Amino acid sequence: MTLAMVSVVLMTAGIIGWFNFRNIEQVVLPRALSAMQAQARLLAFELESAARVARADALGFQASDGVARIVHASLAPAGSPEQDSLPDLRARLAGRFTGELRAKPNYSEFRLFDSQGQELIRVDRSGPDGTIRVVPPDRLQHKGEREYFRRVIALPPGGVDIAPIALQQDDGRIVLPQIPVVHASAPVYSADGRLFGAVVINLDLREIFDRIRRNAGEGEVYLTNDAGDYLVHPDRGREFGFEFATPYRLSDDFPSLAARLRGCESFVAFFRGVAEHGLDVIRCGG
Repeated sequence: MTLAMVSVVLMTAGIIGWFNFRNIEQVVLPRALSAMQAQARLLAFELESAARVARADALGFQASDGVARIVHASLAPAGSPEQDSLPDLRARLAGRFTGELRAKPNYSEFRLFDSQGQELIRVDRSGPDGTIRVVPPDRLQHKGEREYFRRVIALPPGGVDIAPIALQQDDGRIVLPQIPVVHASAPVYSADGRLFGAVVINLDLREIFDRIRRNAGEGEVYLTNDAGDYLVHPDRGREFGFEFATPYRLSDDFPSLAARLRGCESFVAFFRGVAEHGLDVIRCGG
């Protein structure tokens, strides 16, 4: 009788456990996944909105009177009044760039380039204690070899480019602490259709990335680019490995998961809508 009672109790516990599991599987998990999806969509919208604002600003300055005056003066004959006014015109545009950085704390740099990739104007946040500064002429840099610059000068008049996320560099070295940025760029052409240079905005993503990390809760969040390189990872040492010639990728750590996510609708597809970033975001439970 005791054995029979024990068997009944075990059977009952097993049935209750099975029903509880089915309840979790059918009710709790879908709700949790739905909440994750909503949170991920919100982050995607935030990324997309930030990129759209930077894109609009790049296009706005591309067509601005201040940039047009600099282009005209730069192409004028040497010794002409237009050439003589060039320092003043650059100072005025630098003042406008400074105003943009004051108004938009997620911008880390605002620059005007010539067609060879030489900075003509740069306003950044590299002053004392991160204050905004207009970089003096002798500290302006050449960026003609950078991917974002090669991308933008290949565009036609009126074009705009949002480059893949990368780490900000200064004098060819990665800035520390690391600053993940998106370069929003627009080419600048003269009135007669000659390529003059480009307007480039650095959009600082640190605050957005930190928000992604905070929203992980008890789970883990991985943010990758379209090649699967980690941009956000629970182990910060595995982020942006491709910038240091030691790539860490989702496909290396989770090959089966990476293969399944190629057709995943629930976690990844809506982030592919952020086409300007080329981002995929995967939200995983604990």
